[in-house]
Amino acid sequence: MLPSHYDAAESGGHFIGGMVPAGACTKRRGIAMPADPEYKMALDLVALRHLGTGLHSGAASALSEAVANAWDADAGCVSISTGGGRIGIEDDGHGMTVADANEKYLRTGYERRREDGGRTPKGRPVMGRNGIGNLSLFSVADTVTVHSASGGERHGFAMRVRDMEDAARRNEPYRPKPIGAAPGLETGTRITLSGMRRAVYGASLRRGLARRFSVIGGDGFEVAVDGKKIVAEDVGYLEGMQYVWNFGGGGRSGAGARRGGPR
Repeated sequence: MLPSHYDAAESGGHFIGGMVPAGACTKRRGIAMPADPEYKMALDLVALRHLGTGLHSGAASALSEAVANAWDADAGCVSISTGGGRIGIEDDGHGMTVADANEKYLRTGYERRREDGGRTPKGRPVMGRNGIGNLSLFSVADTVTVHSASGGERHGFAMRVRDMEDAARRNEPYRPKPIGAAPGLETGTRITLSGMRRAVYGASLRRGLARRFSVIGGDGFEVAVDGKKIVAEDVGYLEGMQYVWNFGGGGRSGAGARRGGPR
C-alpha cells in the first residue's frame, strides 16, 4: 500500500497534498495515458543498499542525478521545491514514454553514452554514464514517484524502498506501482520524494548544486530551488576570503585584487 500522500490510479496521479514544484517548468495540454502500463526493474539487494539507501552523501549529491537526467533530456528549466516533508523536481525536457522508463530509467546499468551516443538531440554532451545514479534518490527518501510525458503519452509510477527490498530478497523483479498521469504535465518529468530520511534545506541544496554543475545558467539550462534561480554567486567559494588574486587578466601577470580587508 502506498503512503497516504498518494492515491493510486483512481486519483489520476494527483498529489493529494497539493504539492507541485515551485516555478514548475511545464505547459498544459491534454495527452493520452497508456492503458494499464506495466513497469519492471531488475534489482539486487546489495546494489540498492550500496548505491541507494546506504549512501551517506548529502542531498545535493543525490539530487544531482535528477538534474543530470534533466540536462540529458535537453531540458531548459529544472524546478526544485522543498518543504512540507517532501521534495519535488520537475523539468521540461523530452520526458519518457513507458517503454523509455522500463528500458532506461528503471534499468540498472543502462549506459546512455555507449547505447545512445555521447550527445543529446540538441547536441549537449551527455552527463549520465553508468545507469545507477537513480538509486541515490533512496538515500534521501523512502518513496519516489515519477510522472513523465513524452510523444503524446503520459504516465506515472511509484517506488518504495520496502517493496524493492522485499522483491530483491525473493530474487524477483521489482514492479513499481502505476499511479496514473500528473495533471498539467505536457512534456518533461516530475519526481516527488516523500518519507524523507534526512532534512533537506533549500540554501544548502542551492550551494551544493551550484558547485556540481558549471552548466547552470548557460547553454539554455536553468535550475531553481524554491522559486529562486541558481546563479554563479551561489557557489560561495569566495565567502570569508581575505584576498583574491587574478592572474593573466588583460595580459598582466600577477595582478592582485583584494576582496575585503584584514580580519
